[in-house]
Amino acid sequence: MPSSNTNPFINIINSKVNKQSKMIRQYVDIINVLLNLTNREMDVLALFMEIDLDWDKTKNKDIIDADSRKYVMQETLMNKANLSRYITILKGKDAIVKLGDGWGINEKILPVINDNSIQVHFNLQLNGE
Repeated sequence: MPSSNTNPFINIINSKVNKQSKMIRQYVDIINVLLNLTNREMDVLALFMEIDLDWDKTKNKDIIDADSRKYVMQETLMNKANLSRYITILKGKDAIVKLGDGWGINEKILPVINDNSIQVHFNLQLNGE
């Protein structure tokens, strides 16, 4: 539901969830207008986003390393070949990108979590009118 807002030019929609993983999955649902992913691809992306956000900043980031893949396969009940196919799709859509010697979520879509919330702002413009 839109909440009351002092700025008449901004629409705000609030949603509450019980777990960070659900919040990230809901965020992926919202940005999917840009990515056009299937539900299964969104599930995989959300899990890799969780891994990226929890990555030890002192280590070289590689969210698609063997341990991360094993975790995603366990959570999705997916086999290795299918996960590799989904990773290829996410790379093709620039959701997972090369970062130095490793891989991570594209910073343009990686959520920023502040005070247990994610804020999303879309600026939609008509082209040439």
